[in-house]
Amino acid sequence: MAIKSFLFWYPEVSVHVLSDGTLDDSDRLLIRSHIHSVTFYTYNDVSMEGLPTGNCWERLVTLLNLAETRYVIQLDSDIVVNAAIPEVKSAVESQVSFVIGDPNWSQAVPLDELSRLASQNLSQHVQSQSEHVMSRIPSLHDKSVCYLRGCAGFTGIPKGVNKLALLRQFSQEMAAILGEEKWSEWGSEQVASNFIASTCQGGHVLPWPQYQTYMFPQSTTRLENTSLIHFMGTCRYKHGEYKKAVNRALTMLSL
Repeated sequence: MAIKSFLFWYPEVSVHVLSDGTLDDSDRLLIRSHIHSVTFYTYNDVSMEGLPTGNCWERLVTLLNLAETRYVIQLDSDIVVNAAIPEVKSAVESQVSFVIGDPNWSQAVPLDELSRLASQNLSQHVQSQSEHVMSRIPSLHDKSVCYLRGCAGFTGIPKGVNKLALLRQFSQEMAAILGEEKWSEWGSEQVASNFIASTCQGGHVLPWPQYQTYMFPQSTTRLENTSLIHFMGTCRYKHGEYKKAVNRALTMLSL
């Protein structure tokens, strides 16, 4: 549903699917019956030297490998596209990065300000902890990087961006500050994805609530009036909105 609703509005793209190991031959056959041009990868295809493994890190490395030769959009499988996505097409045409965010983080934030804001959050979650120490990362000293705080589930990376070396350096420096165990927790890949998008030319947050992660935060805009909704995790099961969005998409696709 994520892929087909996206292709309805933006058909001029190739599709690459990363399997975490759960896709079997029948699953691949089913996907190919719906998406005629698709390339599959598995975690075993991804070189993770110098990086954490699991928790979506293979996804980010695959994204950056592909970005060496084309603009790449990370599309989580729990996304539904409702309407035209001109802001996404504009980002691709302009070769600038984007993330999906929220109204509290609608603009890129200087690292010192990010660390100050993160220090007010007492959460031990790896994202909060990482953002608290972001300004202490050695590779970022004397650089005017501003951080895009968004969700890694829908991210755009421009063509020709060779960021794997930077990703490994950033990861190793973050692990040195937080510890390997903390930095390997679920959520660290999202921090790294945000960081990479932040270092690309023209990086920005897509307008909210037109592009939103459902209930993060809750919006008063009716979902059918938005462009793209990311139903993260168990939010797919709240208030029946994912089912409604899927049914709208099925009607749109005339299925």
